[in-house]
Amino acid sequence: MPTVIPRYVLGTLRSLVIAHGLRVCRESHRRAGSGNPLFLDSHDLQRKGLKNAFYRAPSGDYVDIATNLEYTGLASATHLTDDFRKKDSPRFLWATMFRRRLELTEFVRKLQPHWIAVSILVLRAALGIFYSATVPIWEAFDEPGHYEYVRYIVTTRALPRTGDPEAEQISESLQPPLYYLLGALSMIWIDVSDDLEPISNPFFPAGTGGVNYAVHPDSEEFPYSGTVLAVHTVRGLSVALSLVGILLTYLIGLTIAPSRREIAIGAMAIHAFWPQFLFNGSVVTNDVLASALGSAI
Repeated sequence: MPTVIPRYVLGTLRSLVIAHGLRVCRESHRRAGSGNPLFLDSHDLQRKGLKNAFYRAPSGDYVDIATNLEYTGLASATHLTDDFRKKDSPRFLWATMFRRRLELTEFVRKLQPHWIAVSILVLRAALGIFYSATVPIWEAFDEPGHYEYVRYIVTTRALPRTGDPEAEQISESLQPPLYYLLGALSMIWIDVSDDLEPISNPFFPAGTGGVNYAVHPDSEEFPYSGTVLAVHTVRGLSVALSLVGILLTYLIGLTIAPSRREIAIGAMAIHAFWPQFLFNGSVVTNDVLASALGSAI
């Protein structure tokens, strides 16, 4: 190990020097009509939207040059020779980690102008998960009917059919099927043979027994299983779809007023934190997909 580290460091420095020399002679090679530039610097990468440049060395080998002048201040970055391409070589591992760090740095740099929008999405996702977990199942408007539609698809592998007595018992069976198909995909792995159904609160219609639509047994508590797990899983789908709609609202704002980002941020925040949408975006309902598609259109 003591002899590997100096060779590794020296090899890396040598590669940097080689790549720098390639950059210096790039124009002369182009004038000579080689057709293949020997080096692409950070400005070329910015213009072409590339992370890695490739050239064909005189030996006929294709060589990969990863560059990141803007963030590291290096004149050039790692020149991947045959030594670097050996997967068991410390140089190869170092180069791989270096490229991944550059890719992550570039990704973060691209997100920096949108950090407020990203923060809104993260906060909205956290609130959506919180609502989904704390609001008892069946308490959202028509949630039992929406869930029964999803469950019907999972158990029968078909859409509700006219004349099917089970399908006709589903209050939402005439709704467009896309949301319910997505919901079925999200919960297809869950065993829902327990056939749990809401237990109506007999005092709810008179308003003398609290505000809950249903009576909630201890079986609904965490950790979830069976139908309870299925309902919370589809609620998670609703949270994800609501985030898609919110992101699209932000993109609409940027399209309408690209020089006034505050307009896009404001529209996005209103969409994200509107109380009724926050609630609807955390329960089982196809309204959230309709909202996302509306933003997309």
